[in-house]
Amino acid sequence: MHVEHKPGDKLYIDYTGKKIPYVDRATGEVKEAEVLLTTLGHSEYTYVEAGPSQSQECFAESLRHALEYYGGVPQVLVPDNLKSAVSKADKYEAEINSLLMKMAHHYDTGVLPARVRHPKDKSLVERHVRMVYQQIFAPLRNMTFFSIEEINAAIREPLRQLNERHFQGRPYSRKDLFEEEAAYLKPLSERPFEIMRSRMGTVMKNCHVQLTEDCHCYSVPFRYIGEKVKISYNSHEVRIYQKGSQIAYHLRDYAMFKYTTVPDHLPSPHRAYSEWNGDKFIKMAAEISVDVKAYIEMILARKEYPEQLYKSCMGVLALGKRHGNDRLIDACRLGLKVGAVNYTFIKNALNNRTERLWMEDAVGTAFAAQHPVQQVQPVSVRKTVFEGSEPAYPSSSFLSVSVSVSVDSLEFLAGREL
Repeated sequence: MHVEHKPGDKLYIDYTGKKIPYVDRATGEVKEAEVLLTTLGHSEYTYVEAGPSQSQECFAESLRHALEYYGGVPQVLVPDNLKSAVSKADKYEAEINSLLMKMAHHYDTGVLPARVRHPKDKSLVERHVRMVYQQIFAPLRNMTFFSIEEINAAIREPLRQLNERHFQGRPYSRKDLFEEEAAYLKPLSERPFEIMRSRMGTVMKNCHVQLTEDCHCYSVPFRYIGEKVKISYNSHEVRIYQKGSQIAYHLRDYAMFKYTTVPDHLPSPHRAYSEWNGDKFIKMAAEISVDVKAYIEMILARKEYPEQLYKSCMGVLALGKRHGNDRLIDACRLGLKVGAVNYTFIKNALNNRTERLWMEDAVGTAFAAQHPVQQVQPVSVRKTVFEGSEPAYPSSSFLSVSVSVSVDSLEFLAGREL
């Protein structure tokens, strides 16, 4: 049966049954975006938007975007019997959820859900769902998306084509009819409807408070550790209050068991630790010399837990402040020469002042040719060079012999754990 729709009267709302997949960049997980469809009764001017879920807040957020797209508000909103819109369906008087009612009051409009098991009440939007499958879903089927925003950006062009395409056998389009219908829409509110939920939480010792709905933690200035705070949030932002004053603001992140942190919220030691990464240490080493940079890169290349590697890098760079960068450079050159890449080797070389042995290889070779019978076991050299014990032979002989064997001995020791 054909139904005549008054201009500016009804906006039909429904979710498509099919979803659009996208890949979460952080986890590599393939997720599915829900797709909301709205269409005006008179002009059939259509709006399509993807969202994370069909939750009440995501539904209200997408509906707000639809009203902004139309630039006005119809007399009544006609949603299907969605859980995000209707708390309890009824033939005569359905129970609308409080969030949608607040939104309707904000925009001075009404809500009239379609009747259950009466497809004729929503035949217009059902027909547009099929059109959206053909004209929007189909062009996107071979594309890979990495966020909801990318999906919505890709939807815009086929949606524009859908609204500007002429009706079959008619010389006008949905957009042409909408230009006439727009005059019958009520103006939007001066301020957009903002959907905010709230719950209480306690700031943990790590300067974060958890939004239990997502199992995600958000940072708070460290001076509020142990305090009770109010967490107000909607589909895209999180605001944290303490005694009526806002103390933190974050974009909402739906990743479970993760942390969103503002470095300034942390005390100084924790802040420095949170900023550790390989690139930072390489940059710090490069400011000293190319040899130190190469040594740090070799440490980071070890197959160990990243935080342990960062501690080793921090230790090596700290030795430059204690002993001077010139000596650190020589120690790193020695480590690179003998293949000993760890913090302990550099520390022992600097403490025992053996970092310049890398320059004495030629001298040691010449002495060894003149005194072939004088050999010192590698173990004794290790003890002398690295542990600083007194030699068992005269000092003048020690100096000559240590030069002749130090590099070879260090090469022998480099294969061992210092």
